[in-house]
Amino acid sequence: MTRVLSAGIALLVLIPFVRYGSPLSFSLFVAAAAAVSTWEFLRLTGFSGNRIALGLGAAAGAALAFGSPNFPPAAVLAVWAALLLFFSSALCLPARVWPAPKGTSGGILGIGFVGFTFGSMTLLRSFPEGGDGAEGWRWIFFLWIVVWGGDTGAYYGGRAWGSRPLHARLSPKKTVQGAVAGLGASLAAGILAWAWFLPAGPEWGWIAAGTAALLLGAAGQAGDLAESAIKRSAGVKDAGALIPGHGGMLDRLDALMFAGPILYAILWMRGIP
Repeated sequence: MTRVLSAGIALLVLIPFVRYGSPLSFSLFVAAAAAVSTWEFLRLTGFSGNRIALGLGAAAGAALAFGSPNFPPAAVLAVWAALLLFFSSALCLPARVWPAPKGTSGGILGIGFVGFTFGSMTLLRSFPEGGDGAEGWRWIFFLWIVVWGGDTGAYYGGRAWGSRPLHARLSPKKTVQGAVAGLGASLAAGILAWAWFLPAGPEWGWIAAGTAALLLGAAGQAGDLAESAIKRSAGVKDAGALIPGHGGMLDRLDALMFAGPILYAILWMRGIP
């Protein structure tokens, strides 16, 4: 109940904020979320230093998230590709082989990871590129509905039908059946979003929307497992305790850190920005 209540309150605040707020106000919100998430990530890595050092690291993550639109898109895409490849490798490599982020070097990697991936939402809200961001809210809603719809589908699908573990080492409670239910929910959410509020055009029909939704759903699940690998290396269950029933900011937004860059890359390659 606490989990549902927290999510409901957050949505009541965020929906009108994203729809009617300016791209600048949303960028400031993303920067604040990035600062909290970077702080949590630094604590997971055992980043050396006092609260001042942690605060400076959090500020750096926020600055990267806020300033992402100022970087060349191709450079940002290359950084995302390297970061997502590294953290995705945690799903394939044994724990003794995967170089989990630790100490100062791991903290610096985390600043870049959180900052740049959160920046994907700043970029999406700023659509069209070089314009006033009038259409950006549509892509933020598409991202959130698909990812969080998939998360909900995976949770309840796993509880109802789950039997075979998806990745027992990283997340023993997640199941293959739950993951499939999550992808189905992401697909349904993506097509519903397309019919409801995505901009009409030949470059973005229901097939494109459904395909993108499946990719985002899979990316979100990978992001959740990657964060589980980081938490397991740190020996903790949650990255924080900021959000009742959900854990920390990083626990709630880890899927978006993978899915956001994927959505922007899809739109960029299709020439939609």
